[in-house]
Amino acid sequence: MIIKKPILLDGAMGTELIARGEKFTLPLWSAEANLSNPSLVTNIHQNYADEGADIITTNTFRSTAWTYEKSGLDSKNAKERADRSLMAAVDCAQKVRGEIKIAGSITTIDDCYQPKRYPGDNIAYDHYGHLVDKLLELGINLFLIETMGNLDEIEVALDILHNKEAEIFLSLILKDSKTLLDGNCLFDVIKIIRSKKVNSLLNNCNNFNTKFEELQTIQDEWGGSWGIYPNLGITNYDDLYLKRVSQIKFEQKMRYILVKKPDIIGLCCGSNINDFKILKKIVEEYYEAEN
Repeated sequence: MIIKKPILLDGAMGTELIARGEKFTLPLWSAEANLSNPSLVTNIHQNYADEGADIITTNTFRSTAWTYEKSGLDSKNAKERADRSLMAAVDCAQKVRGEIKIAGSITTIDDCYQPKRYPGDNIAYDHYGHLVDKLLELGINLFLIETMGNLDEIEVALDILHNKEAEIFLSLILKDSKTLLDGNCLFDVIKIIRSKKVNSLLNNCNNFNTKFEELQTIQDEWGGSWGIYPNLGITNYDDLYLKRVSQIKFEQKMRYILVKKPDIIGLCCGSNINDFKILKKIVEEYYEAEN
């Protein structure tokens, strides 16, 4: 029996941009790079594609009117600037050479690590509705709804996408192996989203100092396509780029994850092109040995 290799999702964009000289501040993070240095964004996408990524992710994590308003712009200028950043991000990804799928990245409205900041369903329907429509207009039909830790917000985003001609990857961020970041039981979350249109359920941005016990829950309770792309930090959320796991632990944990047979695997915050190359090598070696 031939064991199928997982789909390779790319690694972090922000970490690579910083390594190549870009400087970011919150709340916009890397959103302005789409406008100030689009060729560099495209180059990083191309690097991931050249190293074997099956899917690259648009640099749209914070290309939203909500985020630009938080940066100090009025609502009109925030919306215009956000749309420009989003359109430039898609253009950067679409310039990549070769056969590659593009996932449109959408995340929480406010800080993804603070689910209590969810501003409510009315704002969420407008926010996600606009992002989904813009990405569809630009030719994106794979959506990566990522780092989602608030169940109400998840339900709104999936409701917006329910009748759209699109493929949906939903990626959760967890408080622990049994709990969504907002405190909801992971088992109950999976039961709720099972009735929604989700093509693959993932976990992202949790760090390497966990036992990844949630993967068994996702496998057992979800039962469909699943995946993971962890960050390389040794603590959740803080100092992700300064305090990262050793190379030995990185390789050990990725091999451990592969034993679980994910359908999709990649890397999140703190990773770089070299880490992705190592992941690709680990995947190839593991599946060569298995087959």
